Amino acid sequence: SLSTSWVLSDEPFFPTVPALTNLRLRAAWGKSGLRPSFRDAITYYSPVSARVGGSDVTAVTLSGTGNPDLRPEISTELEVGADIGLFSDRLGLELTYYDKLSEDALVQRRLAPSLGLTISRYDNIGSVANRGFEALVNARVLELPSLQWDFTLSASTNKNELVELGEGIEPIIFGSNRLEQRHIEGYPLGGFWGKEVSYHDVNGDGLLTVGACSSTVVYPATGCEVAVAPESDYIGSPLPTREAAFSTNVTLFNFVKLSGLVDYKGGHKQMNFTRFDRCSWEIICEAAYVPTATNLRDQAGVIAFNYLEPSVNTYVYYEDSDFVKLRELSLTLMAPDRFASRFGMSGLRLTLSGRNLATWTDYTGFDPEVNSFGLSNFQTYDYYTQAPLRYYTARIDVNF
Repeated sequence: SLSTSWVLSDEPFFPTVPALTNLRLRAAWGKSGLRPSFRDAITYYSPVSARVGGSDVTAVTLSGTGNPDLRPEISTELEVGADIGLFSDRLGLELTYYDKLSEDALVQRRLAPSLGLTISRYDNIGSVANRGFEALVNARVLELPSLQWDFTLSASTNKNELVELGEGIEPIIFGSNRLEQRHIEGYPLGGFWGKEVSYHDVNGDGLLTVGACSSTVVYPATGCEVAVAPESDYIGSPLPTREAAFSTNVTLFNFVKLSGLVDYKGGHKQMNFTRFDRCSWEIICEAAYVPTATNLRDQAGVIAFNYLEPSVNTYVYYEDSDFVKLRELSLTLMAPDRFASRFGMSGLRLTLSGRNLATWTDYTGFDPEVNSFGLSNFQTYDYYTQAPLRYYTARIDVNF
């Protein structure tokens, strides 16, 4: 890696700006490798018990298909930016643009069942780009003997794109059951794809009519108010394309300190597989039995899956998963030094804090942040997954 910076404000030719304390321009370039997991290159087995001739015997089963030609993923990144100090550094601003290209990307590919191996293995495939902006603001709003207040605000954007899949490699389609994600050149890795479901309440009665709905009819002339597109389209990215966070600290009389953290993620989709399962598959949600008590979108999902294309359609259950969370709030009580010293201590603090206290989102599931797969190979959806727990802690810190 190489990096350089230029404190432009220290140059004799730089004009004097009353509010500007310093201005630094910087640039950096680096190259690094991401090695595969320790067993991604080898084929390995796991011991099992098998029933032979009425008794249990020791056997093995194939657990992983290795790729002996696997190479490290190589990433090259360029960053340029500026650091600005204002009002005697009471206000700081950092701006950065980054451009990262990963070649020989480590991607899990599905294998043909006819091979008689496991369902997937890792391979080095094409190149992936990540580009975006980052901004950071630090501010000391108040600095008085009895009151101090500071905050940090950060924001970033990211555009993920599969630049090249590799010569002769077809788009990689993966997912679970009726969920469809793809690695396709020109789109984000693991992008959601599906056939669009169109619906139109012709008579405005708040109910979608099944009528002559089938996979071959076109609404509304046939009496069916729902239709499915013939081809799949790109729906959205499974990963956030923009993020922001705000943290702050307020201290009173060097005795009480209040801290908080709020963060935001957006620009991505979440597959609400729980809602799909309950409404379209198991048919136990309100939309399936009491249409007048639900929205047209859920009604369209029930009709599309049960009357049009049950084998693939989950389109209406992809939801915007933007959210704002009150991630943490804490209160710290600090004992005066003279009190702590009476007991031979140099410091005594009591901290009460809460985590995951509130979520603001239009996502209709339990939580837009959950994933049943833990982002394994970009595969993600919400399927009866427990939301992040809200919890409270109390901590005592003693220094001697």
